[in-house]
Amino acid sequence: MHTPQSILKSILQISPFPGWNVNTLYSALSDTLTRLEFDLLFPAGAESLISEYQSYLLNLLSESIATLPADLGVTAKIRWMVRTHFEHIIAHSEAEHATIAELYHPSIALCAPAYVGRLTEVIWRFAGDTSIDMNYYTKRISLGAVYVATLIYWHTSNAPIENVMQFFDNRLNNLKSITSKLKQPLTTPENIMKNIRLLKAIFWDK
Repeated sequence: MHTPQSILKSILQISPFPGWNVNTLYSALSDTLTRLEFDLLFPAGAESLISEYQSYLLNLLSESIATLPADLGVTAKIRWMVRTHFEHIIAHSEAEHATIAELYHPSIALCAPAYVGRLTEVIWRFAGDTSIDMNYYTKRISLGAVYVATLIYWHTSNAPIENVMQFFDNRLNNLKSITSKLKQPLTTPENIMKNIRLLKAIFWDK
C-alpha cells in the first residue's frame, strides 16, 4: 500500500531531481500509481510534497539521535544534531534547493516557520532542555535564527559540511557574545543602531 512517505522516497531517488512540480513528478511515477492515488496522497500538491519531505528530514534526525553520544555537553549535542541534519540535507541537496526555491509561494512560505520550530524543538529537547518559562521560546527562536542563516549560506554557496559547520559555529559564537549586550536599554539612537549591528552579526559577520 502506498503512503506519502513511501512515494516521497521514490521521488527522492529520481536523478536529476526534477523539482516539486506535481505533473512532472507524477509522470516519473505513473507506472507505480494512478493520478488519483497520487492526488489523494498529496492533496495540496507541491505544498503537501514539501511538507512530507520536511517530515522525512525530521524523521531521519530523530532516528539518528539514537546514536547521540550521551557524554556531550548541551552545546556539543546541539552541534552534533545540526551537523547530522545538514548531512541529511546535503544527501538530498537537489530536493533541498528546490524546496527553498519554492518559498516564494505564500502557502509554502507560511509552512517554513512551523518546520523550523519543529526542528529546533527536537534539537533542544534531545539536548536536555527542560525550561518552561520564556527561556523555552528564546532558546528555540535563537537557534532557529542561526539555523536559517546557516541554511541560506549553504543554499547560496553549496559549501561542504565542514564549511557549513564553521559558519554555524561562527553564528552561534556571535549570538552568545552579544546576548548580554542586547539587554542594554534602547534609550538613544546610538544604542538602537548598536543593537541592530549586533543582530546583523549573527547572520553575516565572519
